[in-house]
Amino acid sequence: MSLGVTENKSVKTTVTHSHSREIKVGDTVEVAVDIYTEPQPYGIAVFYNWDFGALAFRQVSLGPEAVSGVLSDASGHPLARQLVSLMVGGKKFSTRTDAKGHFSFRASTIMQLADSATIEAGQVRKEFRFQGAPMRVDLRQ
Repeated sequence: MSLGVTENKSVKTTVTHSHSREIKVGDTVEVAVDIYTEPQPYGIAVFYNWDFGALAFRQVSLGPEAVSGVLSDASGHPLARQLVSLMVGGKKFSTRTDAKGHFSFRASTIMQLADSATIEAGQVRKEFRFQGAPMRVDLRQ
């Protein structure tokens, strides 16, 4: 499910046997869901309960900027409103660039998950090791 910056979408999901796996009653499985809002930054964790087919949301505290950068095209022009994802420690964090191509990840748990990460936007993918915070990672498509 993904909600765009200035749009609302209704999403209907059907769980089939092809998506099934053995779990115990009461177990929950975390799945990736991207949700965006403006203008105030916020963080949420999303959980999916396979038994009931229900999503649950929990607010995540925002810390200081852990990873930031600018997404630009091949000519160096900033790309606005583009999806940027950060994968670290088996978790995915997502955000969108602002009007100047700037992106920032501030979830308080990012630096605690692992010492390396992968960041991607479109077809561009970059792996890096954390060398203190904030970490600057610029991407060019």
